[in-house]
Amino acid sequence: MVKENHVIVDGKVTVNHINDLFMADLSTDDVDTIGGWLFGTNPEMKVGETLEHEELTFKLLEKEPNRFRKLEIIKLEPEQIRA
Repeated sequence: MVKENHVIVDGKVTVNHINDLFMADLSTDDVDTIGGWLFGTNPEMKVGETLEHEELTFKLLEKEPNRFRKLEIIKLEPEQIRA
């Protein structure tokens, strides 16, 4: 963990672990890992790009052709969330 509400994780970390860590509700219907979840959400994402999903911001740090290897995840404070 980098600091509270801000982590850098391997793409193999489970979605359930991220849900527990951030008290989030990311779907685990089709995927087990956070890299797989993000790839399924935006497979064309490029290194350095970000994606906001509810209160979480995901930044892709490393990728392979069909796998997101390393992600930065930040939980936004309520006043930072776009309506």
